Amino acid sequence: MRRAWPGAHAEVISDPGSRRTAETAAYVAVLARRLRASEVELVTSWWHAPRAALLFRFALRGQGARVRVMRARGSSPPRLLLRELLACALVPLDVAALAVRAGQLP
Repeated sequence: MRRAWPGAHAEVISDPGSRRTAETAAYVAVLARRLRASEVELVTSWWHAPRAALLFRFALRGQGARVRVMRARGSSPPRLLLRELLACALVPLDVAALAVRAGQLP
C-alpha cells in the first residue's frame, strides 16, 4: 500500500506491527491525536476499503480528523475476498475492542 500512495508531499506512516485492521486503526488514532492531524489518508485495497474506513472512522471519532480513503488498484484473489467477507462478521467485536481500548467501555 505504501507504493500505491501518490502523495509525495506528505509524510507516510505505516504500521508494520499490527495483525488486524482494528489494531492499525487504534495505532493511527493515537498517532493522529499526538500529531494533531486534521486528516488521515487510508490507502487500502478496494475490497478492504469499506471495513477499514468504518474501523478508522470509529477509532478517530471525536478527534476532528477526517478520514479519506484511497482504493489501491490491484488484483482480488478469491481467497482474500473470502477472508474479507469473514472478517466483516467480526466488525462488531472489532468496534467493541476499539471502544474498550479508548476507555469508553468498562
